Amino acid sequence: MRSFVLSNAVVCAMVCLMAAPAFAAGVGVGVGVGQELISQDIARLNKMKRDIESATQTMDQAGVKPWQDAEYAAKWERSLANYEQQFAKYASFTQYPEVQAAGAALEQMRNLVQVGLSMGQQQREATGDVQTRLAQLYQSVASSNPPQVPDPLTADSINAWLVQLATTRQQAEADFNELNEIKQTAHLPNNPGTVESGAPFDMQNVDSMMNVLVRNVQKIDESVEQMAANLNVQMEHVARSLDFYDGLDPNDSGDQANMFLGEGQLEENVATLDKEIVNVQAAVAFDQALGRDTLGQKQALLQRAQFVKTEYITRRARALESARMPDAASSDGELLDIARETLANPDYEVGNILELVVNADLRHLEKESSEVEFDEVDVSLSGDITLSGTETTTFFEWDEFQVATAEREGNRCFIYYNTIRKFTRGGTTTPLNRWLVSQRFKGPEILEKNL
Repeated sequence: MRSFVLSNAVVCAMVCLMAAPAFAAGVGVGVGVGQELISQDIARLNKMKRDIESATQTMDQAGVKPWQDAEYAAKWERSLANYEQQFAKYASFTQYPEVQAAGAALEQMRNLVQVGLSMGQQQREATGDVQTRLAQLYQSVASSNPPQVPDPLTADSINAWLVQLATTRQQAEADFNELNEIKQTAHLPNNPGTVESGAPFDMQNVDSMMNVLVRNVQKIDESVEQMAANLNVQMEHVARSLDFYDGLDPNDSGDQANMFLGEGQLEENVATLDKEIVNVQAAVAFDQALGRDTLGQKQALLQRAQFVKTEYITRRARALESARMPDAASSDGELLDIARETLANPDYEVGNILELVVNADLRHLEKESSEVEFDEVDVSLSGDITLSGTETTTFFEWDEFQVATAEREGNRCFIYYNTIRKFTRGGTTTPLNRWLVSQRFKGPEILEKNL
C-alpha cells in the first residue's frame, strides 16, 4: 500500500460521508440563557482555532505512516482530548461565530484523528510484523552476493552457476521490491544503535539493504559479462591449440619424438585435447543458456576439437607405424662391443636390448675448466674490496660416441640414446681410462616389428 497525505479536501469529503455531529459527543449544545462571552473569551477562541488548525495541518502533512506507531497515535489522541476539554466550556454558545469557527476546526481535527487511527490500523494489518520481516530480509540480503565462478569450467558447472546467478538475482529483486514497499508504507523512525547490537530496524537500515541489493545485482550482471569475455579469450586459445595439433606431421622425426612417440605423450596430448573439448562444451552451454548469437561459432569449434582429437590419435598410430631406428653412423665392431659391455653394467639399469646402433661415431674431445677459491677479503678505507685466492685449472680429455638402443619395456619398445665416454685426463673425481655411460635419455616408442 502506497503512502499518502490526508489532504483537507479528503478529510472534508470523509466528514460529509461520515455525517458526524457538529461537536464532540456528550457536549451539550444550545444557546446559553442569560450568559454572554466577553472579549477575553473571544480571544481565547480565536487562538484555540489557530492552534487547532496548526496542529491539524501538521498532522495532515505527516501522512498516514506515523499512525502505525502507537505512541504517535496516543499523542494526537491526547492533543484532541485537550482541545475538546478547552472547547467544552464554550460549546453551548453556538450563536457566536467564533464558537462555530473553533468547533468546525475541532471537528476537522477530530475526523482527521479518526481517519489516522483507522488507516494506521489498516496499514499495520497490511504490513504485518515489519521488524520480523526486516530481520528475515536482512538474512536474505546477506546471502545475495553472486556465487563464485566455477572451477573447473564444464558444461554442468556453467549451467549450475547460471542457475545460481538467476536464482540469486530473482531473490534480490524480490527482496528489493519488498523493502521498497516497506519503505513506502511502514513507519520506521531513525534510532541510535545498530541491528547487530539489538536495536530495531529503521529507515536507514532499509535504505542500506536496498543499496546492497542494487550493488549485488550489478555484480551479478557484470559477472555474466566477464564470463562471456573470458570464454571468448579462452576460445581463441583453443583455436590456436587446435591449429598446432592440426599441423603435426606423423612422418616428421621431430614431431614423432616430441609429440607422438615419447613415453606418455599419447596420454598427455589426448588429455590436453579432452580439456579443450570440455572448455568449448562449457562455452556452448553458456551460450545456449543465455541464447547468445555466438552459439553457432562455439558449436563449430566443438566439432573441430572433437575431430582434431580423433585425428591426433590416428596420426600417432601412423607415426608409430613409420618409426625406425636412427641410421648407423659406424659399423665398427669394436665400438659395438664396447657399447654392449658398458651398457651391461647393472649400475646403469639398462633394459633388454633388442637392437643397438652406433648413431654418432667416435670422436676425441678436450676441455679446460677453471675454478677460483677466494680465501682473503680486503676492504680499503675508500671502500674498495680486494679478493685474494687460488685459481685451479683442470684439463679434461676424452673419447666419446653415441649408441641408440631399442629396449623392451613390458609389451612396448622404446629407443634410448646413450653417450659413452672414456676420460684420459680429468679432475680428482673423474674416472679415468675406462668406458662409462655419461648420458642416457629415453626417446620415442618403436614397434618391435620395425627393428
